[in-house]
Amino acid sequence: MFGQTSWYQEDPGYADSHLTEADTACVALIQALEGQEGRGAAPTRPDLDGDGKGDPIAYDGQTLQVGTASLTVNDALPGSELGPGDVAVIDLDIRDGRRELLVGLEQGIEDEHRFAVYAYRDGTLTALMAPEWVSNQVISIGVGSVSHVDRNCGMEVTTTWTLAGGQLNKTQTTEGEHTPELCAACPFVYRLGRDQGFLGEILRNQRHIDLHRDDTIDLGPVHAGAVVPIRLLELKPETTRLDALVMLIDGVAYPPDGCEEDTHAWCQPDGTFISIAHGKALDVTFTVPADGTAQLRANGYYSPYQAERQVGGGYRLRPTP
Repeated sequence: MFGQTSWYQEDPGYADSHLTEADTACVALIQALEGQEGRGAAPTRPDLDGDGKGDPIAYDGQTLQVGTASLTVNDALPGSELGPGDVAVIDLDIRDGRRELLVGLEQGIEDEHRFAVYAYRDGTLTALMAPEWVSNQVISIGVGSVSHVDRNCGMEVTTTWTLAGGQLNKTQTTEGEHTPELCAACPFVYRLGRDQGFLGEILRNQRHIDLHRDDTIDLGPVHAGAVVPIRLLELKPETTRLDALVMLIDGVAYPPDGCEEDTHAWCQPDGTFISIAHGKALDVTFTVPADGTAQLRANGYYSPYQAERQVGGGYRLRPTP
């Protein structure tokens, strides 16, 4: 295109070494912008590892493959019938000449979404983060960062992921006043499988250990032999402390599958808690022993994150010990 203009003259002695540091940064920025593929667009053959060659990508919702390297990335509950997300080529460090993959692992039942970030280096796929749930499917991809905005507890919380020295860093900043009394009760409860749906919230308003008690949510009619998969998902800036989880059928309590052979923290109300952190989930299944009307009963509480005021204004959230 430039050759068609009168003012353009090619320099036959050009070499990349002639570029200044500012020139190199500008080129990297342009390449990063060109490499941003919108969610829903299938990547083609981007150069992920910076070797100057395209790397073919394939993702079937369970296994991610780049070239000859493959990695099982989706450990979704079998039979949940939740569809996989997309793959986006991102650039979390425009200075290193490499790019990363943001992989959508699960589309939730309401507006939630689970994703993770992976790198392809030296012929190997590596997870840069543990998979995380976010409260809606809008994840903003920028040059050098991925971010997500959530609103709760009287605040707007922005979570940002950046890459430095090969390590993915997660930071959270807030606007507004942190008011624990305004925090939505969590975790959210979903029924998975064929009858999947959002059931509501459990441990409602139990935001301190002194409020540790039982809470129930209706599951409706169940039939003997049916398998009922349940997900407890923590989407708010708080940590669930779960002591026990049972299914009540006409008032009779039955533990989740696996409690007969294994000792899980959620099998008995014994004061031993399992923690479900912000962005994490607990999946359990119940095999129904008899026909009846069922409820899910949880015993525990949750701890809203604490806000620390930062120099220059705003807050930084941290989990309650």
